[in-house]
Amino acid sequence: MNENEDVVVWRPIQHAMVSHRRVLVVDDCREAAEALEMLLNADGFECRSLEDPLAVCDMERDW
Repeated sequence: MNENEDVVVWRPIQHAMVSHRRVLVVDDCREAAEALEMLLNADGFECRSLEDPLAVCDMERDW
C-alpha cells in the first residue's frame, strides 16, 4: 500500500440505548453522502442523505 492512499476502517457502532436512531447526512459530494448512508443503514440507523443544503429543512420537516 502506498503511504499516500486513503484507508477507511469501519467499526460497528455499539448498540445505543434508544430504539430509534435517525441520521440525516448532508454532503455536497453525492457519492460520499450515499456511501455514509449505506454504512449507517448497515449498522441499524434509519438514514437519508442529501446533497442540497437548502433541502435540509424540507427533508427534516417531512421525515
